[in-house]
Amino acid sequence: MSVHIVQSPRAIAVVLPHLGATSTQVETYIEWYRSRNCSVVAAVSPPRRFICNASLQDTGHHIIADLRRAIRDADTNRQSGEDATSRHRRTPVVMHTMSNGGAFLLEQVELLLQKESQSTGAGDVSATEEDAGRLNVSNDDILDRIRLGYQLFDSCPCYIRMIWNTKDWTQSFPHPNWSLRAFQPLYTVAASLSLTAWCTVTFAWHRPSQFWKRMEVSTVCPHAIYVYSSCDLLSDAFWTRQLLQGRRK
Repeated sequence: MSVHIVQSPRAIAVVLPHLGATSTQVETYIEWYRSRNCSVVAAVSPPRRFICNASLQDTGHHIIADLRRAIRDADTNRQSGEDATSRHRRTPVVMHTMSNGGAFLLEQVELLLQKESQSTGAGDVSATEEDAGRLNVSNDDILDRIRLGYQLFDSCPCYIRMIWNTKDWTQSFPHPNWSLRAFQPLYTVAASLSLTAWCTVTFAWHRPSQFWKRMEVSTVCPHAIYVYSSCDLLSDAFWTRQLLQGRRK
């Protein structure tokens, strides 16, 4: 987890890299946003908890707390400025998600924001002594700022397939023109076997469909950018296009 604050940011970027991203890789994205005058909140999925299909709530809570702090600092700086127009402008939030390591975290953050907002009304957490006297930032306010910004899905969300779904695996084969037909069944087995084993070991048979359904019905942000490639073996362009068509409706 890391937070990087700039004075009067044009936006606040939440960077959720792929599973196992190194500090150097994360720093590249942080500097990219900072060079464009954006504050940054960055977090990587805990590898052990992700692989064991354990709850990512703790990481989600930390992301929301850091995002709250970044919003508060941006609003405090803006209110102390002399420009009356800028004082009333709300800083948008940009969610930059990479691969399913980031997409699972995004899912958790959205669930926590919506759940706590509905259960507490204003959606704010209890203030600490450190927060006393500072601007209040509710979960509803965070959700509004996410709607003002956009979500960038970078090589995600990746459709999670089980090994028996051979027809769909064949449709997603990245090189359909390869002359050696043996590559297709090999790809089918290799790409799905690990996912099937993971779901079996962690007793998470419902997890693939649950995750994809949430990606389909999410209304947290109406503005989304999807970056994907049919040559990406870890992603699935076929189902990503299906997702795009559904969300455009």
